[in-house]
Amino acid sequence: MNVLDRGISFEIPNEYGNWLGKILKPINGANCNWLVGEGTEIVGGSGEEWGNDALGNLDGLTLQKHLRRSDYYVIFADLKAFPSDEPAVDIASYEEFQSSSCEFVILIVDSVYVIIYAKDPTKLEALYQNALENKVRNLERIRADNDARSRFSVW
Repeated sequence: MNVLDRGISFEIPNEYGNWLGKILKPINGANCNWLVGEGTEIVGGSGEEWGNDALGNLDGLTLQKHLRRSDYYVIFADLKAFPSDEPAVDIASYEEFQSSSCEFVILIVDSVYVIIYAKDPTKLEALYQNALENKVRNLERIRADNDARSRFSVW
């Protein structure tokens, strides 16, 4: 990873599974406070829905418990990770991300399009390598010159 890299983007299969857990495997999310943003919608294998109304702000261990479920379907996901001693607050743009204590932003749109921003180049490289191992489609690095996203939102 280059220090100019902001994040990565890729596509995952449009199917039930535990893709969020697979995507976040290289991150020690248990040590984070997570903001589950507006629009997050995830359907469990038995039909139960969970999203920002059901989850809200979560400690890392609670989020990991949800992500280890064997079957769920991510329709939209807006997750932002903060150090465990920091409050989880909404981050609306890359500039706000850079000036905040937020460490990761994970967005999933329309069940297949994944966008991840990370401040730490080593962790971003681990996320990139993990995406390769999971054989995702259209894996790309996000840099200032190809980052068309103006808002960190799934809407």
